[in-house]
Amino acid sequence: RSQGRVYFSDDREFLSFSRVWIHTAHLPIAVIVPATAHDVEMAINVLRDRDIPFRIRSGGHHKLGYSTIRNGVVLNLSELNKVEFLDDTKNVVRLGPAVTSAHFYQQLTKTTNMAAVTGFCGRVAESGFVLGGGFGLLSRRYGLGLDNVISFQIVLANGTMIHAATDDDLDWALRGAGSGSFGVVTSMDYKVYATSKILPFVSVVLPDRNMRADFLYELPKTSPNVVAMYNMKDRINIMWSGSTDAEALYGETYLKNLVVDWVANASYVQSTMTWDDLYGDQSIVPKNGWGESVYAAACWTGFLMPINHTKAI
Repeated sequence: RSQGRVYFSDDREFLSFSRVWIHTAHLPIAVIVPATAHDVEMAINVLRDRDIPFRIRSGGHHKLGYSTIRNGVVLNLSELNKVEFLDDTKNVVRLGPAVTSAHFYQQLTKTTNMAAVTGFCGRVAESGFVLGGGFGLLSRRYGLGLDNVISFQIVLANGTMIHAATDDDLDWALRGAGSGSFGVVTSMDYKVYATSKILPFVSVVLPDRNMRADFLYELPKTSPNVVAMYNMKDRINIMWSGSTDAEALYGETYLKNLVVDWVANASYVQSTMTWDDLYGDQSIVPKNGWGESVYAAACWTGFLMPINHTKAI
């Protein structure tokens, strides 16, 4: 027996379960909201047997709107959002596909000083993030999201649920392929890591914008604790993450010396953040100027593929 729900366009809750990040995206004719992994199995069987086109939505944050569909059904996984520790050392958690970056950190910090590789934005859901590869704030230290998955639980197109770790080809295919082509992920076992409570931060204003490329070219050569984030046209923002508070305090000195040693006449503002500052209040509307963010710099991954890490790029 299903514990999930189905919403149609005349239902009061329809918009809240069908709307995605791109508000101009097409709305479906109905939304299925499974409450359990078993509900997902049932939904897949019904959709397949009736040849109904559908899309999978975990967070609905896809920037091209692929998590919705016109003249079809959205399988909304938002109720599958639990975080569960699996071992005594608290180094592995089981995540529902709709666990967002913000919810993940809130659950981790309630009882532990742990962090994980998640999206920059607190509204990004972990399954979409990982299935697309997953570059996050801690990726320089711990790799991509896909590197941190221990195993997937997935419902295949024939309606059966399996653990992808028992199928080497499927497990490999899920890591970075994206788009939900191979089935519906209903949970992931995921690595987490000790972290400091504070995050040293420096905002650097370069004396000449033409210096940006050279600055970013040098950045991947620094400590893996350093990451560029949320860069605007007139400044580069850099964060340090440490495993302990002592390591974080060392990062304050490291960031200051980095700026002073690299750039003559650069001005900078040094401060500290917490994970709450990054993922606390997700109701905040983006400030004016958000659209000027230099996205390629904010998510610079040249260090992952050194052959592509050139000044020209």
